[in-house]
Amino acid sequence: MVEDHRLQDGGFSMSDELPSPLIVDGVQITSINQINDLPSEERERLYRELVPPEVFARFDIDPTTGRNATGHEVVTCLCPPRSMSFLLEVRHRPGNEDCIFLVEMTERTVDNMELTFITVNDPTSPRFNVDKDDEGRPTDLGTVRRNLKEEERAFHAGLFPGQVRSGLGLFATFLPRAERLFTAMGKKFITLRALFYSNAILYEKHGFTYIAGRKLMREIHEGFQSGGALDALLDGSTIFRQPGAGDTVFGRSWAIHDGILDDAWISPKMVKWFGTDAGVRTFPGYRWGVAGGAQKR
Repeated sequence: MVEDHRLQDGGFSMSDELPSPLIVDGVQITSINQINDLPSEERERLYRELVPPEVFARFDIDPTTGRNATGHEVVTCLCPPRSMSFLLEVRHRPGNEDCIFLVEMTERTVDNMELTFITVNDPTSPRFNVDKDDEGRPTDLGTVRRNLKEEERAFHAGLFPGQVRSGLGLFATFLPRAERLFTAMGKKFITLRALFYSNAILYEKHGFTYIAGRKLMREIHEGFQSGGALDALLDGSTIFRQPGAGDTVFGRSWAIHDGILDDAWISPKMVKWFGTDAGVRTFPGYRWGVAGGAQKR
């Protein structure tokens, strides 16, 4: 017998039993386009379930309405009808340049959700303009062009490549919420690309394995061993290539971002099968290398 979990006022609670299958108004929801075709109130209620509760509590946002203490709507969702994607954004205040929480996802197959992009920022922390150069042109987080002055500031502040602010350490809260919602819809796994080396190590920690890029990750680990090819390039020629940097995720990630590899970094493609931990660790016994972990990735 299949249990019928209907979407009641306030939505289902992630602390409740897994809602499988997910039923809304008598219809079983199995795809993103079905959610996007729902009335806006029900659609946004479902997507708000992905937001870590700590975001609502810390920044005084009503999880039911998506409004902050001054009554402004700060939780928004771009989810066009009939589309297979959605973009969910949470800001501290309307018009803020950076989101507290942003997640973009696409349904690729009947079994697969793709995490296209996710970022979590502490809006009260200092900002580092690594996402734009001195002329205001976008850097694509340093992958197209770089703002070395801002990257140096971010480096000294303990941020990782690609971070414009300190994070809030909420990926570990988001992931199980995403797993529970999408499992209820019949999905089996989530895929993504690790934009930076530190991202790949973080995703390994949370149970992901590699579709492509595992060989590269192993070669990087070997190269940073004492006497390895990459270790020899940690010569202090830039602040991102200090001797000993290969001992930590922080040091490795910045050195790779600085172009220490023979070829350009190619973001590994990774997969997480729901309910499992692949147990892959390409940097055994890794250390993040900064106080408080990976700047609360």
